[in-house]
Amino acid sequence: MNITTLLVIAGLAFAGATAHADDQAAAPAAEPKLLDLRPPTITELYSHEQLARLIAKMEAENIEEIEVEGARVPPPTFTPRVWPAIAAPFWALLHPTQAWRILAPIPPDQARDIGNQKFDTEGFLEPIGVPPGDPFKD
Repeated sequence: MNITTLLVIAGLAFAGATAHADDQAAAPAAEPKLLDLRPPTITELYSHEQLARLIAKMEAENIEEIEVEGARVPPPTFTPRVWPAIAAPFWALLHPTQAWRILAPIPPDQARDIGNQKFDTEGFLEPIGVPPGDPFKD
């Protein structure tokens, strides 16, 4: 092959590439279709009868039923009750090995009781009287 033949082949290849690029530019750009990755609902994939059979088969193969008789025993409280507020330093003097607890947060075995207190409202007394005059007037 001589140089002229190589130049002709290269020119034809270049012309073909530019013609292909011109065809792509002239064609209207198609809007790309978005990929929907959401899973379909299970009822679209299986009928209710098929789902019932699948669940029954899984339960028969994998689930064992165990019955235990008894009552739940509350976990033991093993941390001491620290005296609150101003009495805490006095408690620390009486329990020197546990004195660090006055600076620590409430332990988990005592935190379970927070908010579970029942307040007795039977002893509420109505006020005896209202002071004369309206306190909200100037």
